[in-house]
Amino acid sequence: MRKYLLLFLAFFGSWSMSVRAVSFSDINYWIGEGNVEVMLVIAWNDGKTPETLAWGYKGEEETTIVEMLNDVVKTDPRLFSLMRRQGGYTVDGLGFDLNGENTIALVVGGDTTYPKYNATGQFTATPNNYKKWECVDKEDHWNSPSVSEDGAWHCLARSESGNEAETEINKMPIQNRYTYIFYYDKPGSDTPDYANAVAVEPYIQETVDYLQGIFFVNEDWYGWDNGTINFLTNDGRMFYRVFRRENPDEKLGVTTQFGTIYGEKFFLISKQAKSTEEESTGGRLVVADALSLEKIAAFDQIGGGDGRSFLGVDEKTGYIGSSSGIFVFDIENMKVGDVIEGTSNDEGLYSGQIGSMVRAGKYVFAAKQSEGVLVIDAENHTLQTTIELPSIATLVLGRDGNIWAADGNALVRINPVSFETWTRSLPSGCRVADTWGAWNAGSLCAAYKSNLLYFADESKNKVVRYNIDTDELNASFFTLPDQDGEYVQMFYGAGLRVDPQTDNVVVTSTESGYLSHYMNNWIHIVDGTNGELLNTLLPEKYYWFPAMPVFPDNEYPVISISDNLSVGSFPVKISLLESVSDADNLSAAIVSTVKVEDPSILSARIEGYDLILSGEKLGDTSFTLAVNSNGRVETKMVSVHVTEVSGIEEAESLKIVASPNPVRDILTVRACVGAELTVFDLRGVAVYRDTMVESESRLNVSSLPAGIYVLSVCANDRTEYIRIIKQ
Repeated sequence: MRKYLLLFLAFFGSWSMSVRAVSFSDINYWIGEGNVEVMLVIAWNDGKTPETLAWGYKGEEETTIVEMLNDVVKTDPRLFSLMRRQGGYTVDGLGFDLNGENTIALVVGGDTTYPKYNATGQFTATPNNYKKWECVDKEDHWNSPSVSEDGAWHCLARSESGNEAETEINKMPIQNRYTYIFYYDKPGSDTPDYANAVAVEPYIQETVDYLQGIFFVNEDWYGWDNGTINFLTNDGRMFYRVFRRENPDEKLGVTTQFGTIYGEKFFLISKQAKSTEEESTGGRLVVADALSLEKIAAFDQIGGGDGRSFLGVDEKTGYIGSSSGIFVFDIENMKVGDVIEGTSNDEGLYSGQIGSMVRAGKYVFAAKQSEGVLVIDAENHTLQTTIELPSIATLVLGRDGNIWAADGNALVRINPVSFETWTRSLPSGCRVADTWGAWNAGSLCAAYKSNLLYFADESKNKVVRYNIDTDELNASFFTLPDQDGEYVQMFYGAGLRVDPQTDNVVVTSTESGYLSHYMNNWIHIVDGTNGELLNTLLPEKYYWFPAMPVFPDNEYPVISISDNLSVGSFPVKISLLESVSDADNLSAAIVSTVKVEDPSILSARIEGYDLILSGEKLGDTSFTLAVNSNGRVETKMVSVHVTEVSGIEEAESLKIVASPNPVRDILTVRACVGAELTVFDLRGVAVYRDTMVESESRLNVSSLPAGIYVLSVCANDRTEYIRIIKQ
C-alpha cells in the first residue's frame, strides 16, 4: 500500500483526503484546442488508488465523444484504450500507467508469446477477441470484459446542474461544460463513486540526459513491430523505446541492426524500410540528433539493397554498408550518393554483403562476405586493394593501431599502412561466430585503454579475451550465467561492446528455447580486466532481440602542440599519436589534416601518423591542424618562424637508419654518438630507452608485442621520428 501511495503522490502531487466532487476549477491539465470545454472522468472500479481520474478537454462543437476520448489517449502517454468498431465504436478496455513504468502493453488471450505494444496507447479489438485482452503490468489500472466476466464500459453525460444520463459515444457531439464519465460496471458490484475523481496533473515528460548512459539498439519483433532503442542511465534506470519517446509519430525501419554516433548525430541502420509494401513506417537509414534523439532525416532507399552498417568517414562524408555494396553518404546535405566502384554486389541479400567498417589513417577497411577486407582511399572514395580472407566474419580497429579481422578460427592482424597480415590461430572449437546469415555487427570489439580484444564464443556462451601485448588468449574470460538449466542464457546480435569510459565489457543475452523464452533478456556489466561480473540488469519482458550497445561520445579531441615553433635547416617531425588524444576514442582513429597560411614559407604534410614541417624560405607564417575524432573536430593554429631553408640533403645528414623494418628481434639503429633513443607505443608510452655510445646500436625488441611503434632519435637539439613495425 505504501508503494501505491508514493507512486500516486509522485504522479499527481499532493491531494486532499476529503471527499468532494471534482469541479472544472480543479482541472489544470487541459488537452486539445477549441471553444468547447468539457471534463473527461474515468472510473476503473478496480480498487487501485486513485480509482477515478479526471482530465480537461477543449474541442469544437462538432467534436464527438469518441473523438475526445481518442485525443486524450493519444496526448497523455499514461492512458491507453482498447476500441472495437462494429457499426460504431465500442470501448472495450481502458488503462492507465499507474506505477509510471511506461509499460503500455497488452496480452491477447493470455498468450504471452504475442504481447501487443502501441506507442500511441490505442489498441484495436475485433468481435472475436475483444474479451481476451489483459494488461501486462498488473499494477496498472486496467478493466476489460473477459471470457469469464460480462463487465462493460459505460458513458454518462452530466451537466453542471447535476443532470446525468447514459449516452452514446459515436456521433454524439460534446456539449460545453459537460462532464463525460466512463465507468466500468462489474457484475455484482456497486457502481463506483465516480463523483470523487482526482484531477490528473499535467503530463510532463522527464528529460533524459542521453550523454549519461548506454543505448541499446534492438531488432525488435520482426513482423510485429519496427526497430527500437532503449537507454540505460548511469544510475540504472531504463527508458524504453526512446526514439519514439522523443518522436511520438515516428519509427525506425524494420529489424534495426546497427547504430553509431558520429559528429553528434546518431546513425541507425535497419535491414528494411517498410513493414508493408503499401506504407513506409521508418527507414533503412535514420539520422537523429545524438543529444535529443530528435529525428533529422530518414531514407527508405540507401542506394541499393538492405541496410547493414554505417561509418563516419569525415565531417562531411559517411559510408553506408549494405547487401549491395558501399554507398557514399553526404552528411552535410543529407543525401545518399553513388556506390563505390568495386564494392557492389549483384548476387542477392546473403552473398557478398558488406559488414563492419572502420577507418585508420587515410584508409577505410570494410568486411565483405566471402571475399575479405576492402581497402578504400577515404579521400577520393576509390577501392585500393582487397585483402583476401574468404572466411571473414567481422573486423575492428585495435588499441595497437592495427586492424583485427575474424577469419574462421583465426584472428588476422592487418597493418593499416603496409597492409601486411599476421595470423593468430584460435584453439580448437573456439571461433568468432559468423555474422552473415541473419546479419549482425559481430561480437569482436577492442578495449580503449589497453591492448585487449574480446569476442563471443557462441557455442560455449563464453566471452573470450585476447591480450595483444602478450599474445595470451583466455577462452573462459566470462561465462554467461544460468548455464545449468534446460533453458540457458545465450548471446544475440553483436552480444558485447566495450565502454570507452571504463573499459568494462557490456554483454547482452537472451534465453534459449523458442517463442516466449525470447522475452527474457539480460544486460551484464563485466570488468574488462578480470572478468568479474559487476552488475546485471533485467529489461522488461518483451521481444527486444538486442542488436548492439552504443555509447555516447562525451569527449572532444585535444591537441597538445606548442603555440610557437621554429623550423631550421632540418625538417621537424611531430608524432600525432603523442600530440593528439581523445579520452573516449583511439588515437589511431583520429584523422588529421593540415593547412599552411603561406606555403611559400612553410610546407606541411602528414605521413602516416606524423606531421612533417619544412622551411621553404625565411619568414613567419602559421599552420592550422584540424583533427577529427569520431566526427568531433578541433583545430589549432600554430605560429612558425622559419630560420633556415630545410633541405633533404640536410635532413639526411643525420644518417639515421633503423633496420630491419618490419623487425622481429633485433632493431639496428645507426645515428650519431650520444643520440637518445626512445621507442613509444601508440599510446605514447615509452617502452624502450637507450643512448648511442657508438654509431650503431642494437635494440632487442623481441619482448615487445607485435604492432606499430615510433622510434624517437634526439640529437643536436633535433628530434626525428621513424615508424617501426614489430612482427
